[in-house]
Amino acid sequence: DACDTLQKQHGVLVKRSSDCICIAGFKEKVNQTLSALNEFIQTKCKVTCSIEIENGKWKFFQTHMKSEWDALVSGFKGIENVTKSVKNNTTIRLSGQIDMVDEMYEALLSLKRKVSKTDISPARHITSFNEYEKSNEWEIFYSGLQNVHKVSIVILNSEIITETDCIVAEEAHQEEIVSSLPWSTVWTSSNLKCVKIHKGNLLDVKADVYVNSSNANLDLDLGTGVISKILSQAAGPTLQEECIRKSPISPGQLAVTGSGNIKCKYIFHIVLKEYDGPGGNAEKILRESMDHCLDECRRQKVASIVFPALGTGVLHFPPQIAARIMMESVAALKDITGIKVHFVIFMDAVHKAFEEMKTSLEGRASYPCIAEAKISSQPSIPQPLSSTLHKRSPRKHDTCSHPSSVKPMLLSNTFTIDSVTVEIIQGDITDQNTDVIVNSTGSDMKTASGVSGAILKKGGSELTKACETYIAQWKQLDTGKVAITPTSGGLKCKCVFHINVHPAQLQLAVTMCLKEADSKKYQSISFPAIATGNHKSSADRVANEMYNAFHQYALLKPKHTTLISVVIFQSELLDPFLRAFQNVCSLKLKPMLSSDDEIADDISSTSTNADDITPPGNNTISFSFRIFGRDENAIKGAAVVLDEHLRSAFVCERIDNILVKPSADVHQLCNSNCVILSHDASANTITLSGRKHWVDVVRRKIEYDNFEQEKMANFKREAELLHKQIQWQHQTSDKSYIPYTAEVNIRIEKAFQEKKQKYNHNDPSDPFSIDFTALNEIKPNSTNQPVIVKREDLLARYREDTPKTWEKIPIDPQTKQEFMCHLFDVKNTSQEFIDVHRLFALTAKVQRIIAIQRVQNTMLHGQYIARKRSMEKLNPPNTKNESLLFHGTDANTCHKINSQGFNRSFAGKNATAFGKGVYFAVNASYSSSPAYSPPDANGYKYMYLARVLTGEFTIGNSSMIVPPAK
Repeated sequence: DACDTLQKQHGVLVKRSSDCICIAGFKEKVNQTLSALNEFIQTKCKVTCSIEIENGKWKFFQTHMKSEWDALVSGFKGIENVTKSVKNNTTIRLSGQIDMVDEMYEALLSLKRKVSKTDISPARHITSFNEYEKSNEWEIFYSGLQNVHKVSIVILNSEIITETDCIVAEEAHQEEIVSSLPWSTVWTSSNLKCVKIHKGNLLDVKADVYVNSSNANLDLDLGTGVISKILSQAAGPTLQEECIRKSPISPGQLAVTGSGNIKCKYIFHIVLKEYDGPGGNAEKILRESMDHCLDECRRQKVASIVFPALGTGVLHFPPQIAARIMMESVAALKDITGIKVHFVIFMDAVHKAFEEMKTSLEGRASYPCIAEAKISSQPSIPQPLSSTLHKRSPRKHDTCSHPSSVKPMLLSNTFTIDSVTVEIIQGDITDQNTDVIVNSTGSDMKTASGVSGAILKKGGSELTKACETYIAQWKQLDTGKVAITPTSGGLKCKCVFHINVHPAQLQLAVTMCLKEADSKKYQSISFPAIATGNHKSSADRVANEMYNAFHQYALLKPKHTTLISVVIFQSELLDPFLRAFQNVCSLKLKPMLSSDDEIADDISSTSTNADDITPPGNNTISFSFRIFGRDENAIKGAAVVLDEHLRSAFVCERIDNILVKPSADVHQLCNSNCVILSHDASANTITLSGRKHWVDVVRRKIEYDNFEQEKMANFKREAELLHKQIQWQHQTSDKSYIPYTAEVNIRIEKAFQEKKQKYNHNDPSDPFSIDFTALNEIKPNSTNQPVIVKREDLLARYREDTPKTWEKIPIDPQTKQEFMCHLFDVKNTSQEFIDVHRLFALTAKVQRIIAIQRVQNTMLHGQYIARKRSMEKLNPPNTKNESLLFHGTDANTCHKINSQGFNRSFAGKNATAFGKGVYFAVNASYSSSPAYSPPDANGYKYMYLARVLTGEFTIGNSSMIVPPAK
């Protein structure tokens, strides 16, 4: 009608097609008609536009800005607004007259600008957050953090969330486009509209179906909870009789029975398992059981079903976990139309958990949505008309740029994070004149290769001595701990920070160095490309970890250390490191935005393509948090608290001196509880990463296995040593004697020393007993004659060689025999003391000798004498076969050496330059150094002066295990 009227009034031809209006005539008349048509559209036509807001920001509106949002809506009563959520964004669709829609749209943008945000990425060792997120511990912390700091926090699991701006289209035309677009099929909160939560008893709510959690035999009176007994009493004996016919059923299966005297159509019986932790089998079975029940409802065409709070009683499901699984099962069900789902809950706390979970899921459920950014608001309309149809002012945020607080340029070597400047340069870190340089070293602070070796070399003997002094005091440099030494030699820095970095703790180590430097008021610090050398970590991984550390440090507002240098020695690493750092910088940090900042994510979909929105590099984030708030300090405070909480909840621990390979049980324990295990067999270490509780559980299992293995190894060593001194032997048919195995031999000897009458060998494959009185072996149920046994002392003939200085060894009160090993204090007035002291003092400079003790081990001495006589026979006359040599060790190893002798299996603990074996020194000064005899907690050091059978010798090499043949 409007077109016909205009055509008559202005004397022009007006034709309207499905997607455009054409005006033909004299120019002046066409312009008058165009102006009139535009005025008609502005005042008469209804339009729809949409604005997208991140769910976290929308959550902040609803929680902390509700009054402002309500005031905005009430101020535009003529505008219809509909809010829907899809994936990570909430879409607000506005419908009404163009002018009013424009005005409300601008007001919404202004409201958005009041909310700032930042992203933080947790440490790499957080490996099981998806499970931790389901725990009650996280739920309490998560809610409290947001309430206390007045922020909203969302978890970014896989992708960067962006907001798109609005589109404007005539409603009739938009409806045509909408009708041709597919709707999403994600689970929707509309399913939850059919859910009702009641507080009370199960049978108080009338329904077609009641659900019962029972045992496998469907014995209602002995079921897993109260519900079974309630149903049994109300239904009468016929229900139990039908249950017996339908039993047994397995966990996750469903049995359908009648209802007896209960006024319903069916009772669904399921079997669950006791809760076994986040992500365990119990959760899986509960979800399967819910699906079976809901599917059966559709098959039976029932109108309603009642669930109790499944698993929250004797099966110990946390209420939040049960509520989430049961609610999500309903929300995910397709074609649930016509079925009413009731949850009837008796306990207050459980009821509250179900109510809160329903509210939470309704707030974040995905709705069907239209891909609005792809809808053109003016398809095929001629350009002159298009330019006047919508008088929308150009937006300041039509283009995408980096936020102001992070200013990287592609392949630039300088990056700014708040008040902290980071520069990446290629060169030698030992030439840097920053206040601090960081040395990534090992636990002994003696790494001689790579960057660490270059730092030690340029620092000279003073730096090496400072490192040795630290090791002498603390025994080793623990992982993650910072050791500070003054500068020396040719280094230009003020001091050196030494840190023992494990790749899994790289971010934490860098942050510790920065905090330490700032606390000591240093202004600048230089890092090498940590872990790209010996650990062979990739440049992008190291850049990611270091940038995370720099970002977390910048949040603390450091006062002093604000210049950070990353010095790349290998030129081929510079370019990939820069590119990786650039990508991390673009993706990992979305800085705080004040109300005056440009809104980089409010990008008009009508004028900006996807390439303009996405920063350079990979556009996915594996795991991070986004924090929304109005107060920048509140956001930063929440970020710091969140980071500290995650560091305490998730750990990365290294276990040293592991002699046994992790068992299948250990690997199963790790797989079941999301613990990452890394085994370095060459260093005898295991690293565990994951939830602190489960890391502790796995660590205890590994330590127990290691203890059992070490105990067994010690037993075998003792057995072998004894077998060379005392042998129990049994007679054969030809009257010769064969020794028992070492393990059996030591058990026989122990029984003999304990004055037992018999030794019983209970091995099922070869059972026997030895009568110590008759000295014979008897096999059970055997008709053969007893076998004669004897005890052979192999070292008896060497007893006369016992040193004259030896004293009588005390009697063991348990065995009533002499101790196999005993230590005697050597009197400082004796010649023995004087001789040892003189030999020690020739090269070692020690203020005080605490004590000199003599180790008397009869068995080891006998073996030594036997070996000495054998060597004297083999070597030429006058060969010096024996030497007095020194050996340094730690306090914990002394007992093993005293009882079992020097063990070549520990080869490589300090060095293997001349072969894999036990090392001795001619000079006491060598063995007394902190590297070989580290002090204990009291500052005491331990050394041995040993009689060593050296015989003829040759120059060794690192590959030798035994001496070469002559």
